[in-house]
Amino acid sequence: MNNIRELMERACMQQKQLAAMCKVSGPTISDWVNNKKNPSGKNLKRLEEIFSVSSGVILGYDPVPCGGKKAEEPQIDDEAWIIRERLRRDPGIKKEAPASGLDDRLVDMLVSLSPNQIQRVKDFVSGLKATDKA
Repeated sequence: MNNIRELMERACMQQKQLAAMCKVSGPTISDWVNNKKNPSGKNLKRLEEIFSVSSGVILGYDPVPCGGKKAEEPQIDDEAWIIRERLRRDPGIKKEAPASGLDDRLVDMLVSLSPNQIQRVKDFVSGLKATDKA
């Protein structure tokens, strides 16, 4: 029996958030959480990065470590939380940044923002877009 459900609960994470972070479908996450299937390959590696635990912990061979910092619970919308977590956890994002127009300093600033702050940035950018159209 794997520990994905417990890891998600400790991280205050919903299945749809984990699905977005792993780039898999909701039913796939449901299968993992309900122990119908176990993740393998790149999905297992991604879960290791997301939860900062070994594959042994994820697959239930090792116990979930006690203590540690509990992940921040999403306070705004799921999209803002997912954006923040992807920026924080994906070291490859800086490689993609020049192509997307983001520079390293901007990515570093975004990584340090809370979900509330990410939401405020999104609202601000939406306002800029609206004034450009006017």
